[in-house]
Amino acid sequence: MQVHQRSAERLRDLCCANRGTFIKVGQHLGALDYLLPEEYTSTLKVLHSRAPQSSMQEIQQVIREDLGKELSELFVSFEEMPQGAASLAQVHKAVLCDGRTVAVKVQHPKVQRQSSTDIMVMEVLVKAVHWLFPDFALMWLVEEAKKNLPLELDFLNEGRNAEKVTHMLAHLTFLKVPQIHWDLSTKRILTMEFAEGGQVNDRDYMRTHGINVNEMDDLTPEIGPVT
Repeated sequence: MQVHQRSAERLRDLCCANRGTFIKVGQHLGALDYLLPEEYTSTLKVLHSRAPQSSMQEIQQVIREDLGKELSELFVSFEEMPQGAASLAQVHKAVLCDGRTVAVKVQHPKVQRQSSTDIMVMEVLVKAVHWLFPDFALMWLVEEAKKNLPLELDFLNEGRNAEKVTHMLAHLTFLKVPQIHWDLSTKRILTMEFAEGGQVNDRDYMRTHGINVNEMDDLTPEIGPVT
């Protein structure tokens, strides 16, 4: 167990050091409770909510490059501390000039440029480990990253999917899909209505707000894949 824990912590630190795509793959590994030892899944799950953050200077630079204006020209206020940071982006709470509160999802500045190299490096590493340990068969993770990462890096695609889900699930009164502000959105920035809520895996939140967990489970086949 100590060997597993030590190895899991080293893998987590490796993902955090390399950021971007490595954290994305680390998140996938953290969800494989049925496949990996508990030491790995519990250690890697922190990557879902405590991924490394970009600095405020980096965030301002992305906004400047993509929207062509300074923060002060676009928002009355913009919280420096992100609401959350993930593998590809982080979300900041802000207030528009008309007083509406929004959530601004900003892509980490180097993710787009480094993603292809990261996947190539991971592919070499996974193949090398598989050669040494034939039972180690996680090449499918690399293939998934190759297929899905370009879509996940396109926030305009995410915005379109949000609008699709809004129409598909309009009959569910308890579900709120934030409205997209297209004039303040690009491939690296997604600005949307700020809505309070809970995480999808927070049973206590659902119970407190009268949301039927079983009903949520039944939604999976109803929604189907959205790409």
